[in-house]
Amino acid sequence: MFKKIFVFDDETLFVLDIAKALRNLGCEVEVETDFNLAFEKIVKFKPELALIDIIVGEDTKGFQLAEKINKDLKLPIIFITANTNEDIFEKAKEYSPYEYIVKPIDIMRLKTTLSIAYEKYVKDIN
Repeated sequence: MFKKIFVFDDETLFVLDIAKALRNLGCEVEVETDFNLAFEKIVKFKPELALIDIIVGEDTKGFQLAEKINKDLKLPIIFITANTNEDIFEKAKEYSPYEYIVKPIDIMRLKTTLSIAYEKYVKDIN
């Protein structure tokens, strides 16, 4: 399982809840709610995985962050979103996420998603 996870979401309560859940799973977690600070924080933290909210305010800034991560860091990404729009889902595929989770996220769904993403990641690096 991934041990260092970065979470980007503009909803403070969600970030705190997901960070707590990840810590309960034994993960080291760093979070950011400000898009302008997110990439710098990722670089400093050096996570094994990034959970990224797609919609920030009314913009798809999560895609911009994912693009930068894919280009500069080659870090596995799981998109998280409350948006169930088919166009957003199709656009998300362009960034090769390991998974795509629709909010709300319960702990069992999170654990399962992380496990599946980790298996994909291990296969990709070997």
